[in-house]
Amino acid sequence: MVFWHQAKTKTSEPTATNGEDGFSGEMLAALKELYPDVPFEYIQPQDMIEPIEAYDGELKYKFFLGNLRNRARDMGQKDRHDYIREMILTFTDRSEITDEELKSALYLRARTPSELHLRDILLDDLDRKDGTIAAMQRGDILLETVMDINNGVRVMDAETLKEHGLDLEEAFNLAATNLLRSTPDTTEALWEKVSKNIWISKLNDDYDAARMFTFPEHMHLPFKGQATAYAPAHAILLITDKREEETLDRMVKFGNDAAETQRLLSNALWGQTIDGWERLTSTNRSSIIWQAGFADDNMAYAEQKNLLEQVFEKKEKDIFVASVMAAQEDGGDIYTMAVFIGAHGYLPIVDYVVLTLENPPEDRDSLKLPWSRFVDIMGPDRLKAVPGLLPKRLVFEGELPEAVKQQLIAAAAPL
Repeated sequence: MVFWHQAKTKTSEPTATNGEDGFSGEMLAALKELYPDVPFEYIQPQDMIEPIEAYDGELKYKFFLGNLRNRARDMGQKDRHDYIREMILTFTDRSEITDEELKSALYLRARTPSELHLRDILLDDLDRKDGTIAAMQRGDILLETVMDINNGVRVMDAETLKEHGLDLEEAFNLAATNLLRSTPDTTEALWEKVSKNIWISKLNDDYDAARMFTFPEHMHLPFKGQATAYAPAHAILLITDKREEETLDRMVKFGNDAAETQRLLSNALWGQTIDGWERLTSTNRSSIIWQAGFADDNMAYAEQKNLLEQVFEKKEKDIFVASVMAAQEDGGDIYTMAVFIGAHGYLPIVDYVVLTLENPPEDRDSLKLPWSRFVDIMGPDRLKAVPGLLPKRLVFEGELPEAVKQQLIAAAAPL
């Protein structure tokens, strides 16, 4: 299976164009009815509704539509209309919630580290030094604290928890306890076998992945030993006890089909450990583990590029953000490339750098060189890590000296 053909991203629908869809249109209509003085707009790349940039009022709400759309998908028109209004009113209700109401409504939701970094970019907060997201790490996965009331989910921050007398550890434990109480206590109620050596969670709610990543010891696995998991969406979780290529390939294919209409969580495969969960890696590029990890990184880079470009446009900064391109060698191995233009730009970590320079030699207008050689020639003073980005990027600023340009050309080979 070759993942790099996938175009779907975590924050955009695979069939969306440049306009709103039916659900976002209904959301905008309801918001106009409830808040006629606030000019909301739909931002398709993030699948989000927020006030237009010129709005300077107090009601600066952001509505992320992924899970809301999924919940309303099978509703009739009237039920969906009522649900949208109730959700908006719940979300925008800033009346005081009691300590006990908060404690009973806390849950945990799974996130990848790159997803939380993307949220910082979405909030146009690249310069923030210390985040306040109320999340804890379990191995390579993050579990964030949310409040789930009246069909609305709010992400909790450390300041809000503190106002209600809770520190992060106390809130995390309460949220985990609430999540456990909502979990069936028998194997039969939890798992359905969908293929040989592959099971899927039958709960199919926003917390499927979070349960498995939080307390696998309470999940009554249908086999002995540690699990390998695939969680392409919050409500889609598959497990197996066989870490074999054929089994993993079937599990990934089944999971991707099941998550087709949902906002994605992760394309990577996850392995259970004593301390939590680790994102599985492999040096064998033909393996399903490597390809799954590559698909996950490639999707994160694509979203990162999209959001960075929007931030730079708002700040009127002329910064080139390179995409990750993928190609396949004759022998079957996939390798990655990114374009370097010789000007201010953000580069992803790839296998090869494609040179797109001004006035290249006539016989060498399409050149590539290995990443390691490119970094050596450029040197640490010209390429620096961009803080706060995951996956990582390096930034080049200033002008490219002619001597360095010639070194790059001399070390490169035809594309």
